[in-house]
Amino acid sequence: MSSEVSEEAYQRLRERPDYQFDLPDTRGIEDQQQNADPTGFLADLFEAFRQFFEFIGPVLRVGLICFAVLLAGYVVWSVFRGIQSRRRRIGSDGLSKTTEDALKNMDMRPDEGEAMSLLAKADALAEAGDFAAAQRLLLHSSFRDMQARVRERIGVSLTARELEKLGKLSDTSRAALTRLVRRVELNAFAQESVDQAGFLAAREAYSRFAFGEASP
Repeated sequence: MSSEVSEEAYQRLRERPDYQFDLPDTRGIEDQQQNADPTGFLADLFEAFRQFFEFIGPVLRVGLICFAVLLAGYVVWSVFRGIQSRRRRIGSDGLSKTTEDALKNMDMRPDEGEAMSLLAKADALAEAGDFAAAQRLLLHSSFRDMQARVRERIGVSLTARELEKLGKLSDTSRAALTRLVRRVELNAFAQESVDQAGFLAAREAYSRFAFGEASP
């Protein structure tokens, strides 16, 4: 076969589209691989999260609003239930007969040892010049003790005015407790100052409440 025939056959072969004689150009692919952003995966991940939260955002807002409404409703219901419970316990004319009967024979006075210890603490405050705090200590500690006794007996707490009227107390002790309450109220609400004489009067009232007579 002559060289002309061979060349002609070769040219026809190269012209056929089903044969490939040139290697593909991979420089563009290599450049893309070299320039690829290594953080692309993380960026795609964050973008997916962003789109997800954008999608559920309205649902979350509705859920939070519903939760706030339910919470507010629960608070209102709890307050209303407490008021209703107290109304059932306290009649229109004062304490219910059941409460009065349950506490009728309960001694509201503190134990003698506790009373003496409380007087010593109040005297220490008075010696430091804080007569108002010493006076409040006598009353508040007394009411805390009475509250504990009442809760143990009937399972509920009462106000100071209610405690003042309840329990087994002599007329002398009850009148003394009333005087102590009034002295503390004058200082707390009327801003009446308390001097040494005022504290001694409160101390005597507490002593008559706790012991039935003034303590030394």
